[in-house]
Amino acid sequence: MQIKKIITFLLLLLITGSITAQRVKRKGVNSIDISKNKRPGTKQEPEFSTTQLVGKWQEVYRTDKNSIPAGFTDTIYLNFLSANKVITRDGNSMNMAGDAMIESGNILQAAADTYTIISIADSQLVLDNQDNLIHTFKKTEEFIFDTYGKNPVKKEDFTDPVPVSMADVKGNWMVYRKVAKPGAINPPVNIIQYLKITDSTGENTAKGVITFYQTNKSTELPCTIKITNAGLDITSGDFSWSLFAYKADKKELVFGDAAVLLYYAKSF
Repeated sequence: MQIKKIITFLLLLLITGSITAQRVKRKGVNSIDISKNKRPGTKQEPEFSTTQLVGKWQEVYRTDKNSIPAGFTDTIYLNFLSANKVITRDGNSMNMAGDAMIESGNILQAAADTYTIISIADSQLVLDNQDNLIHTFKKTEEFIFDTYGKNPVKKEDFTDPVPVSMADVKGNWMVYRKVAKPGAINPPVNIIQYLKITDSTGENTAKGVITFYQTNKSTELPCTIKITNAGLDITSGDFSWSLFAYKADKKELVFGDAAVLLYYAKSF
């Protein structure tokens, strides 16, 4: 009788062990090393490196968080001398030198300025200033102000319009300078800031986007462009511009009316 009890007890132990073993490991499921999992709150490494920024970057476009163009005169210049040194400048203010670094969350510290990096490409940099503005920069060999007072200025004569083709004017243009005859401009006037001529719809016609401002309010609208013997006819809804072309060499476009207002634009 005692032997039967011992045998029964041993059989129960074997059965219990088998059931436990089946519960511990299911077919097709590997054990997990929890120590290798990422713990909550662990800082993520930045997606970008300051070595990607070495060189000169000039702001060419600015919008708010809703992609509405924002007019500006305080162009931002970023000159990354190395992977950890930068010189910054806003408009005509003084240069500011300091350290450059990218922290967790793609936060760029550039001297005294702080941005969130949205994207970096070979020739374009997009930054969020963390205060409702998005800044787009173009990489350049030299800033506009680099040649001030250094090179003799040869004054070009923009008296007579020149013939242009769609190939001469197609592209993205940023107006960097405007020259108006005294007393020729009386508000309200729609002043062009950007002109993007993108898709040809015919030999002398194309679609694009125009950005203009009136009394410090910027507006961006789709437009159509027609090449004429004298220059450009631009139509955007209720707005229209008939403009002469005075220079179009694919790098610079000078257009407008020499007797009233001339626009000087660079390709970007």
